[in-house]
Amino acid sequence: MSRQFINVEDYRRQAKAQLPRIIFDYLEGGAEDEKGLQHNRSVFDQWRFKPQRFVDISHRDISCELFNKKWDAPFAIAPTGLNSSFWPKADALLAKSAARANIPFMLSTASNMSIEDVAQACDGEKWFQLYVVHEELAVQMVHRALKAGYTTLVITLDVGVNGYRERDIRNEFALPLRFSPSLVLDGMLHPAWSLRFLQQGMPQLANFVTSEAQSLEIQAALMSRQMDTRFNLES
Repeated sequence: MSRQFINVEDYRRQAKAQLPRIIFDYLEGGAEDEKGLQHNRSVFDQWRFKPQRFVDISHRDISCELFNKKWDAPFAIAPTGLNSSFWPKADALLAKSAARANIPFMLSTASNMSIEDVAQACDGEKWFQLYVVHEELAVQMVHRALKAGYTTLVITLDVGVNGYRERDIRNEFALPLRFSPSLVLDGMLHPAWSLRFLQQGMPQLANFVTSEAQSLEIQAALMSRQMDTRFNLES
């Protein structure tokens, strides 16, 4: 690991320096006044190690078992959307990194690489995270993930409606990106990101660009960015 990056905050500062503001705000921001984001960090900060004394620690093992499989660490790469906005083919890179570390990788419904493309790019175990935007589309995605070899379904339950992300609204963040004068100027101030962006092309929600997602009803649900509020245990 480069000595330039010693802790998580070092990576955060580097990301802020490398990414245009509209992209960094999407990466870092939360909903509304970001009270939920602040609460999550506060709760995490309360975790403490509980050391044991006079114990043989010459062999240390942080592996764990979950779903009848042994993992090398009690961590996983959580699902994040629009990763190609930060780095080209980032979904595949994250999946490969998880495979090397022998920890779970979860692909987001809002990924920039499709379920199938990530499966072809990585031989490691993959899980699929599902947003239930439309019942018919959700069923199609589950079948696609199963066919592509994903082993575990992760359903997001706490997004009955989309978060009111004020940073994104102020920045007019959307896909495809709107090339406003401020965005063009910001891109010029971050040439490395802009060059990668131009080389890879405009990121898209790859899991929605399929023949199965072309019905007018499904397209209307996607365009309105509304979750299926009827979804429940009996669905």
